[in-house]
Amino acid sequence: MTRTTARLRALGERRFPRVLSARALALLGCLILVLGACADIPDDGPVVAGGAHSAGRGSVLRALVAGPVPDDPPRKIVQGFVRSMVGVTGEFAVARTFMSKELAKTWGADATTVVFTGAARVSILTEGADASSGRIADEIQQVSAEIEVSQIAEVNANGDFVGRQRTTTVPVTLVRIQGQWRVSEAPSVVLLSVSDFRLSYRSSPMYLLTTDGQYLNPVTKWFPDTAAAPTRLVRELLAGPPEWIAPAVTTAIPEGTSLVPPASVTMNDGEAVVELTGPVLDVSPAQRANVVAQVRATVTGVLPASRVRILVDGARLEVAAGQAMPAEIPTTSGAAVLLRQGRLVRYELETLNPIDGLPDLSDAAASHPAASRVSQHYAVLTQDRDNLTVLAPGEDATTVLAGDRLTPPSFDRLGWIWTGDRTGAVRAALPDGSTAEVRADWLKGRTITSLRICADGTRVAVVSHVPAPEGLPAGQARPQARVDIGVVRRDADRPAELIRWQDNGLDPRLRDAVEAQWIAPERLVVLSAGPGPLLRQVPLRALMGEPMGTLPAGVTAIAGGDLGTRSVLAFDSGGTTYAQAGRVWLELPALDGATDPAYPG
Repeated sequence: MTRTTARLRALGERRFPRVLSARALALLGCLILVLGACADIPDDGPVVAGGAHSAGRGSVLRALVAGPVPDDPPRKIVQGFVRSMVGVTGEFAVARTFMSKELAKTWGADATTVVFTGAARVSILTEGADASSGRIADEIQQVSAEIEVSQIAEVNANGDFVGRQRTTTVPVTLVRIQGQWRVSEAPSVVLLSVSDFRLSYRSSPMYLLTTDGQYLNPVTKWFPDTAAAPTRLVRELLAGPPEWIAPAVTTAIPEGTSLVPPASVTMNDGEAVVELTGPVLDVSPAQRANVVAQVRATVTGVLPASRVRILVDGARLEVAAGQAMPAEIPTTSGAAVLLRQGRLVRYELETLNPIDGLPDLSDAAASHPAASRVSQHYAVLTQDRDNLTVLAPGEDATTVLAGDRLTPPSFDRLGWIWTGDRTGAVRAALPDGSTAEVRADWLKGRTITSLRICADGTRVAVVSHVPAPEGLPAGQARPQARVDIGVVRRDADRPAELIRWQDNGLDPRLRDAVEAQWIAPERLVVLSAGPGPLLRQVPLRALMGEPMGTLPAGVTAIAGGDLGTRSVLAFDSGGTTYAQAGRVWLELPALDGATDPAYPG
């Protein structure tokens, strides 16, 4: 058996036939001009959500992917087969030319897409292959081979992105058909390099509901960037919440609702049309309003539609006049709160303004304030981070719970204040003193350094340190940081359990993380320690984000709001706060003497 390594890049070698006609050369020249216009497409960096749906960026790539070359040996056929998988946006038309007719009829249906780094490695397992040319003896009519890749993620047929790092091997069988080698057996697995995935797929939000039905809750789905993407997204919406987030969300769409055949979302003069089956007519007016809100938000997130018409049995699905509809979670005002000389202040219009009516905390060893989104309550850690204390204008400071080195607190939209401690316990409290011990068995034995709940209250970002494995040399035996996402399960709005989301796609390069902050419904910024502090954007259910410039030395903590990266602040233990301007971090003199900035939430 021999093993070779092939460089399989999006625009790699042998995409073109060996002989090009004059007409083909002219077409190639046009394509080069088209590609020149796309020269700003990056080769690395994050996979990000696309804009309004277009004809698909993969159309250019389809034109550049070549079919099989006559008389190529099995190894080159398999290599070409892998390269042609970038044709996901063209229903794999070129990839099917590498297959037998029988396989071409079925391959690719409900395929799993594997995203890999580096090069795909092709090995011929059948004896009789020439080591240098890969040619097979004439008497051999069938060959077994395998494709090996360094997987970093996968996307299933439902559009769920899963971070999964492992070596993946895909077996294939080839047979001679009229003297030419073709793939006759292969699992429905699509292999895409990171760059090919970025060009072929796009992410779009599917909108579910918070459990009380008040707010829309986005969940990211990934589909090939084709005209079929809106239809596939709506199908997933009608199927209900994915299993991983089901404990924290709900849907108003009744079970059994589907798209009316031919089951497609259409566009006409800026209006999207979605036709559903009858169960939707049997719901209450309030539930009907929620159905309309979910479908509208999902469709306008993937199509440039100014209007969405929803039909049931040919009639328009209307919302009763005056009926309340769920909205997206509102963003914060952008005003950070800080501590200065024992008092809480608010940073507005580049000035620090005292928050009237709050007690003086000079003797309480206070740190790490938090502000509610929905009330005038504030929280701070006191007694060197062993107590959680609540403040409100005109009221005395009240300690609502005690712990061991509590993490900086954060408020959810229902008023609960969340924190964790060095024992791995997750705690929540209301300003009136009610408390909840939140079950999170997966955090036992860890030291929690950062715990932050997202704006809609469905997910918590947790940074914790896992003890070093036993038996390591003294120089290597140090705790390792983990960034995890916990899904919140509530009992009658009371926090009950934090369920670890197993396949959240977070990159292992976050092993030096010390803090994580939400800056969007499915996007974090993560501060890592090490030789120099590093701040990264980290999208959930997507590939790794980019570093946010070089942080000043000595930065130990960050603050992030709902306004994206422009809201991020970084600060050091000496009381200096920085904001980003382009790729540079600048000191904010107006905040001198103030510490521990935090945005509402």
